[in-house]
Amino acid sequence: KLRQDLAAFNVPRLADVEARLKRDEHVPDCLAKTLCETREEEELNDADVIDICGMVVVGGVNTVRSVLLRSRTTC
Repeated sequence: KLRQDLAAFNVPRLADVEARLKRDEHVPDCLAKTLCETREEEELNDADVIDICGMVVVGGVNTVRSVLLRSRTTC
């Protein structure tokens, strides 16, 4: 379920970044831009790019969660 939710969240954003890059529009530096620009060189498929973007979100959530849990137990 988590993977499906992350894909549902990331796919439209990645598509937007890819479309903007193809139109030579300015795209601010971000993970999605880097992955789109280097996917061929790094041999990444769509699932790889979606998973990598999802890992950042999950990693960030777990990091914040662990800090909050620690702060509750130490106060």
